[in-house]
Parts: sequence; C-alpha cells; structure tokens
Amino acid sequence: GPRYYARPRGRLQPFIEILAGGTHLNQSPSGSSPQDSSDRNGFSLLAGGGLDFRIKPWLAWRILQTDYSFSHIAGDSSNGLRVDTGILFRFGH
Repeated sequence: GPRYYARPRGRLQPFIEILAGGTHLNQSPSGSSPQDSSDRNGFSLLAGGGLDFRIKPWLAWRILQTDYSFSHIAGDSSNGLRVDTGILFRFGH
C-alpha cells in the first residue's frame, strides 16, 4: 500500500501508511481430513505511521513504527496494534 513521507526535519523523517484488501482464512481441525476444512474470505486494514532517523544516505534507524490492524471475516472482527523498531538499509540511493 501507499506510504507517504513528510518533508525531512534534519535527520528525522516522519511517515504514514495504509494498506487495505482482502483476507482468506482456511481452518481444519487437527488430525482431520481436507473435507472437514472451511474457507472464509473477508476484509483487512492496516494503518499507521512512524519516524525514521537518517544515519547515512543508505542507513537509517526506524525509531518507532506503530500500526493498527483490523480484519473482518464472516461476521467476526479482530483488532490489533503492532509496535516496531529496527535498522533500515536503503538500496538505490
């Protein structure tokens, strides 16, 4: 999905992102035959943002990235929150 980077503020660069689409769930009880499985389709959404700290043009530290996730499958909904940090290697710069 799209990610929008705001204008850098020195070495800091904030961003926001959104991803939406379909999701597929296949369930089968443990030890059962494939005929006992059930398939369901639904909708998923992931939206959030974060902040990168540029160390070198090709290297950055993602100080914080938070994402909210939502999925809706066959009448059931699920919500979640993901919080990340990490090192970014940027190729092509």
